[in-house]
Amino acid sequence: MNPFKKNVVKSFRAAKQDITRLQQEIVRISTENKELKNAIASIQKEVFALSTQKQPVPPVAPSDPHFVASNTGEKFHQSNCPFASNIKKGNRTYFPNAKAARDAGYKACNCVN
Repeated sequence: MNPFKKNVVKSFRAAKQDITRLQQEIVRISTENKELKNAIASIQKEVFALSTQKQPVPPVAPSDPHFVASNTGEKFHQSNCPFASNIKKGNRTYFPNAKAARDAGYKACNCVN
């Protein structure tokens, strides 16, 4: 075989090796990509679950509560609201202001201005 043909064959073999390595790298990156997408989806689910949970609020002294909500309910009330008086004492959560109640995930009752 003449030197030109030898160089052509050598070049094609090198190109074939490069293509094989690139294909392997594509498979590896593709697998990593799938794993990362799964991890991101899992984290997004966890963040969503955490963001929809009611956040605990430090209790306000019951002698000066402005707003009250039930631990099992969805709305908060002014302390003098008739619905607030229906909340069992053991289920009450007190808030110093409406913003704190909203931040904890509660919706305002119609009694809240």
